[in-house]
Amino acid sequence: MYMDITLTRFLELKAYTLLHDPPDKMWVIASKMDHEQRARNIYNRVFEGTALGGGVPPKEDIVRRADVFAAAVDRHLFPGRGSGYFVDYRKLHNIFDPDFAVELDMERALREQGCTGSVVECVDRLYVEELAGVLKRVGRDIRALYHAFYALYEGLWIALGMPPSLADTRAPTHDVFDHLYSATMMVNWLVSGDEPRGYLALLDVPGVQDFVSAGRKAGDFWAGSWALSMAVWLTVWPLAWEFGPDVLLRPTARLNPFYYAFLAAKARGVEGELDRVLARVQLKANGGADSNQYDLIRYIAYPLIGEGAALVLPPFRFEGEDAVPWSAEDVRSRVRDLFRRAVECLNALTRGEEPCADLMGVIDGVKRDQLLDALSPYAELRLPLRVTVIDVGEIYDDVECPKELAQHLGERCRQVLFFDWLLKPHPGVRERMASQQRRYVPTWGAWFNMGGYNDVMPTFKRAGAAARDPWRYCSLCGREPAVIGVRKV
Repeated sequence: MYMDITLTRFLELKAYTLLHDPPDKMWVIASKMDHEQRARNIYNRVFEGTALGGGVPPKEDIVRRADVFAAAVDRHLFPGRGSGYFVDYRKLHNIFDPDFAVELDMERALREQGCTGSVVECVDRLYVEELAGVLKRVGRDIRALYHAFYALYEGLWIALGMPPSLADTRAPTHDVFDHLYSATMMVNWLVSGDEPRGYLALLDVPGVQDFVSAGRKAGDFWAGSWALSMAVWLTVWPLAWEFGPDVLLRPTARLNPFYYAFLAAKARGVEGELDRVLARVQLKANGGADSNQYDLIRYIAYPLIGEGAALVLPPFRFEGEDAVPWSAEDVRSRVRDLFRRAVECLNALTRGEEPCADLMGVIDGVKRDQLLDALSPYAELRLPLRVTVIDVGEIYDDVECPKELAQHLGERCRQVLFFDWLLKPHPGVRERMASQQRRYVPTWGAWFNMGGYNDVMPTFKRAGAAARDPWRYCSLCGREPAVIGVRKV
């Protein structure tokens, strides 16, 4: 099924999808240039002489499909003149409060950089040449190369102080990077066919407040939250490294200091550029004598990850260059194993031992001692994990489109609404999630048959009971209560 999928082809497809529109898209279109050809020219220049430098990939159908799945629905609803007309508009609006907008003044940004040529000329000179130079330093490791490109494609643009291009000037609520990174994420589910195939893995550490409160009671307001964030990150990081950072839906890898720190330890030669990016967005840890006492690790001193994660995983894993199919249960087992290793890594730190290689690559000996002191209230970290894995191929078949939208868009209706349908979630998704989470309820079977609001029936009938013996509320008779409250379900 996946005989034509190799690691190299997989990452090449994603790199090209990430660059199927140029970062200066709206200025290119405004100047009457072909923006797709502009993107192909940039691809050729930034990857020339690298592991992805075998020429610009052909315009493959998978990129078109990913583009459609990632596109906002509004682009399909504009009246008149077809779907491809351009509006010369240069403000980015807040999608939740459209009255708030920022001017996208590229000309002024380029003047501040000392460039007075056209937008395309200045972007080539200031941005494309530097990005190409950085990627050439990464070496021949194709994973490290793709990760460096993913991190710096948007990051370097920001570090140079250039405003983002709108993805669509007719709907000025998201920029071209938002669209490109979303489209690249969709490649994970579309690489094996016309319809989505793969898994949405949802990770959740329940009882977070109890765990964090334990640290507070011991007089520490940071360590518990940081340990929780790092446990989740150490779980998702190996999957991000294997498949690409685009599998991270939550937490996103975009401008994520945890991701930048771990990437710097893997892809040598990009540390300076990653540092510039985080400094530009004011996330750089100053590390000076006057810094916060918990400013222990460059970039990752703050618990930014949270207690959960969501992963967009393909329907296969890699053994070397080869793609090998895996099941939802395989995904679940892999995530649990990674979480166990993550917690053990942190426990090794609390015992004064050397932690796992991933974490060790980011911290030095002095900071390890500081971390040990901070984590000392926890003799041992014990964290539960709830994992839900949804087969997105099954969900796609369930997507229902509003009649009017279906008449207007046809098959594209399911495509543009798919992610919204998946994340709401709709009944089909909820049922699949509940069936996996039910194992955490301390009972060997369901107490009730599903029924209407006034038709709740006991699963197990009393001996001699009538066929439709109704359930009776009883708090003293020893039977199970009629309503069971289960946290986070």
